[in-house]
Amino acid sequence: MLPTEEDNDMASNDKSSDEFHSTTSQNIDNNKSISNMAFSEHKVIKPISNAENVSTKTATSNSTLITAPNNIIEEAELMPDQQPVGDGIVSGGVDPLELDNVKTKTSQKKPFFKKLTALPIAIIAALLIIGGGSAATYYAVIVPNNPEMLWKTSLSNSAKGLEKIAEYQNKQSESKGQSFNGSFKGKVSDVVFDGNINGKTYESNSETNLDVGAAGTRYTLDLKTIVPENANNPDIYFKVTGVKGLVDILGAADPTIQSQFGSIDSQWFFIDHTLLDQLSEGSENKISTQISPEDLNRIVQTVVSKTNEYILSSDEQKAVILVAENVGAEKLDDRDVYHYKVQINKDNFKSYVKSLSDSINQLNIESIKVDDKTVEEINKSIDLIKDTTTADMWLDKSTKLIRKLKFTDPESAENSLEISLNYNGGDVLPLLIKFTSSEKDNKSLLSFGFDLNTKENSTKVTANFSNEGENDDSNFNLTVDTKPNNEQVDTNAPEGAKSVIELIDGFSKIQPAGFEDSSAITRTLGIFDDREM
Repeated sequence: MLPTEEDNDMASNDKSSDEFHSTTSQNIDNNKSISNMAFSEHKVIKPISNAENVSTKTATSNSTLITAPNNIIEEAELMPDQQPVGDGIVSGGVDPLELDNVKTKTSQKKPFFKKLTALPIAIIAALLIIGGGSAATYYAVIVPNNPEMLWKTSLSNSAKGLEKIAEYQNKQSESKGQSFNGSFKGKVSDVVFDGNINGKTYESNSETNLDVGAAGTRYTLDLKTIVPENANNPDIYFKVTGVKGLVDILGAADPTIQSQFGSIDSQWFFIDHTLLDQLSEGSENKISTQISPEDLNRIVQTVVSKTNEYILSSDEQKAVILVAENVGAEKLDDRDVYHYKVQINKDNFKSYVKSLSDSINQLNIESIKVDDKTVEEINKSIDLIKDTTTADMWLDKSTKLIRKLKFTDPESAENSLEISLNYNGGDVLPLLIKFTSSEKDNKSLLSFGFDLNTKENSTKVTANFSNEGENDDSNFNLTVDTKPNNEQVDTNAPEGAKSVIELIDGFSKIQPAGFEDSSAITRTLGIFDDREM
C-alpha cells in the first residue's frame, strides 16, 4: 500500500510514561499560560466513516488525530497555524503570547492526571513546544484553512504519492511480464462492432489474440512477437481469420480478389526483425522496441524525481506551476476542495525540460535518447504560451492531494484538457485524462483512465471516445485489466509462416476488371503498398 507505515520512523519519538509526564509537567510549569489554555474559537472535524483507517490515538489521552487514508499519504505536513489538540478539535490560531489573558474555569489544584484528561489541548501544545512534537503528530493530517499552506502541503503530498507509485512500479519489475484481458465496442457511422482482446508478455516476447465482430461476421487476429538471440527488435508473426467474409461485405465479385483474400485467411505471415532494424537506422532518433524492466524503472525514477523537483514544487525558483489567484472553497464531485487559478512559469518549464532530458540521456539507455532538436522544439511550444494564460486547479481538503488540473482554450471554453486524481482513500489510485472539443456542430470527447489497485496488484485501463455531429455520430469504449505474469510465452515460430513480402507481392499483381492501376487495392493496405516502402 502507498505509503506503508515503514516510511514513518516513529522509534526516535517513543517515550516511557514517566518521561512523558515529567517532561510535560516541566514544560507546563515553564509555560503557565498554556496550562490554563482555553480557545475562544475552534473548529470541529467531522468524523470519517472508515475510522479504522483514519484515526490514531494519542499516547496520553483518548484524543484522536485525524489522518489521511491509510494507503497514499501519511506523511502530510503540519500547518504552522494549526495543531492537533485532541477530541477532533483544531486550534483556531490563538496567539500563545496572549493565552495568559484568556480566562479559564480549570482549577490549578486538580490532580495532575485529571489535568491531562481535562486539558488535552495543553498536553498536545506542550508536546509541540518540546522539540516540535512526536513523529506521530508530525504525520497527522490536519485540515488546513490557509490557502497558501494548503497549496504547499498538497503539492508536497502529491509528490510523495508519486514517489510511492514509482516504488510500487519498481517492485513490479520482479515479474517477467504482464497478462491482459479486455473488451471493446463502438459504432462508426452505421456500423456497429465489438470484440475482445487478451494476451500476455514475458520478458521481450508476447502473444495476443484479438476478436472482432462487425456486420454479422467475426474476425480474429493472432499476433506474436519473438526476439531472436542477439537481436534488438522482434520478429512479428500475425494471422487473420475471417477475411473471406470481408470480401463478401465489400461486394468484390472479381475472382482474382477473392482468390487473394482466400489465400490470406488463416495463413501465418511474418515481418523479419531486420526490417525494423533498417527503419531504426534510417531514423534521426534510433528506435528500439526493447527496454528492459531495469531500464524502465530507471526512467520512471528519473521522471518522478524531476517532476517533483519542478512540477510538484512550491519553490518559486523552480516551480513550473504558480498560483495566480485564490478563487475559494468549492464542492467538486461531492468533495470539499479549494479552487486556484494557476499560471505556467515558462523559464522554469524550460529548465524542467532541459534537466529531464539531460538526466535521461545520462542513463545511457541505447533506445532512449533526447536530442537537442527535440528540446528546442518543446521550448518553441512553451514560448507560444501567453503570459495571461491561466489554468484551474482544485486541491482536496481531506486528502490534501491535487484533485484536478484543467486547461481551457481561451478562445473556446468548450475545448479543454483535464487531469484528475479522484482519490478518496483506499487501495485504488484512479487517474483520468480527458480531452473535450467543440467545433461548429461537432462535439468530441476522448478520455483515458488508469486505475492502479495496489492490493490486488492490478491495473485497469479504459479509453472512451465519442463524437456527436450533424453528419457523424460515432463512439468507442475499451476496458483492459492487466496483472503481473510469470508464465512463459511460446517462442516457437508458427509452422508454414510466409514472409510479408509474399503478401505484398500477391496484391501488387492483382489486375481486377475496371482498375487500370492495381495499386488502388494495395494502397488500402497502407504499409503493405511496396511502392510506399
